[in-house]
Amino acid sequence: MGEINFGPSSLRADDSSTILATIGKEKITMADLKQEINSLPPQYRQMAADPAMQKEFLNTLVTRNIIYQEGLRKKILDKPMVQKQIEELRKKIVV
Repeated sequence: MGEINFGPSSLRADDSSTILATIGKEKITMADLKQEINSLPPQYRQMAADPAMQKEFLNTLVTRNIIYQEGLRKKILDKPMVQKQIEELRKKIVV
């Protein structure tokens, strides 16, 4: 899968372009983390002020990225059942 690296003072950085983690060739930036936190319901967003919770949110992003990359490697997107689900989601998004 490749190497996973976390930046040294990663979660304290305010710059949106700061790289917090690298999984193989993919990078997770502070902007990605902020987007993840901002997509949460308000009560959970408040929890994100805690550095320990920020690390948990970052760990979630890293885990999802690893699973996604593994799915791509296994060509999951090419399976008919997955193609059907993607098409259904497209319809829901448009409507």
